[in-house]
Amino acid sequence: MTNEQRISIERSLEKFKELRKTLGPDASVDQKRYLEEMISMGERALDSTVFRNRTTIEQTSPFSLSWQRVGKSLLVMTVVAILTLAAYAFLGWV
Repeated sequence: MTNEQRISIERSLEKFKELRKTLGPDASVDQKRYLEEMISMGERALDSTVFRNRTTIEQTSPFSLSWQRVGKSLLVMTVVAILTLAAYAFLGWV
């Protein structure tokens, strides 16, 4: 979402909040419900842009090293090497 869209959503949200404040006691239930839904949708839209921007910044390269992944790979290679040497030693003695 672009910065212009975010600003547009913020302005619309402010307008809906102002409308809710100026809504009189004789307003219908549908009008109140509509304003509440529009405000909640605007707030969700703003929350999702914050979340998307944060995750975009925190993304890393797929080629970056993860010590957990490296450690698991080393463990697997070590187990395979030990099993291979054990099999070679056993077959060599037979």
